[in-house]
Amino acid sequence: LCQEAPTRFYRSMIGGDCVSCEMTDENNPFIEPLIVIGVLLVGALIYAALNRSHLQERYRANADQILTVHNHGTMMFVTYQIIASLSKAFEFGGGSGYPRPFKQILDSVSGIFTIDVVGVLHLDCIGRANFKTQLLASTL
Repeated sequence: LCQEAPTRFYRSMIGGDCVSCEMTDENNPFIEPLIVIGVLLVGALIYAALNRSHLQERYRANADQILTVHNHGTMMFVTYQIIASLSKAFEFGGGSGYPRPFKQILDSVSGIFTIDVVGVLHLDCIGRANFKTQLLASTL
């Protein structure tokens, strides 16, 4: 519904309201995700560079536990994707969805866990994001 407005808008992942794509001093839709991704990436690279030998030693000593945690994390990630998708499918079919506190938590992080590239990077501001564009962006 945000795309049908006369000027371009995107749906905020945090509040769910429509925010203008107009770039002003107070509103730049691209800066927030880029800052978060950039800070996390730079921080991880600096930490890995400073502690390379220590990290390699700890990995060798705990390889089995790391693999177990990785597999459990993957299962939880996929389970969360299924839970989020079921809620949206149920609401699309006319259902009421999940109860309010759980739905708010689910909606606040669903853009990251459901790999919504269009929503996280606000690709709607660059151009109209129809289903084909969203599918291409998600598979790349």
